[in-house]
Amino acid sequence: FNVGANGRVRILLQQFLACANDIKDSTFVIKGCVISETFGGEHNKFISAVQPATYALLHPAHDLMWMLAAASSDGELDEKEIKRLRMATAEVKSAQVGLLQAFQAASPDVSADLAEEQLFLFALSMWARKMTDFS
Repeated sequence: FNVGANGRVRILLQQFLACANDIKDSTFVIKGCVISETFGGEHNKFISAVQPATYALLHPAHDLMWMLAAASSDGELDEKEIKRLRMATAEVKSAQVGLLQAFQAASPDVSADLAEEQLFLFALSMWARKMTDFS
């Protein structure tokens, strides 16, 4: 059943789906953040400080996710694809460090006022980590 090229594709897609399902669970956290957010207090100041780092993580993590989906769907990894995945993974990991530094500079302490924003960034970081772990 899981032999040959079709078997490799099936196994890779099952692994990708398991990763995607783990990430899907974090969407409930994001939904809760959006529903609960009042956009008051320190929101604007905090978001302004972390927004560039947030986008710097979001875009390469998104690209890595689609690269992994494509790599899983064909069942073959050639040297060029492996090199692209390694480079994309390194870019995501670097962006995670940037987000952490921006977060620590903007909000070194956990705050009830910024709880939703902090949970959102945690969910984003977890998603990026899942992508780098899978790659």
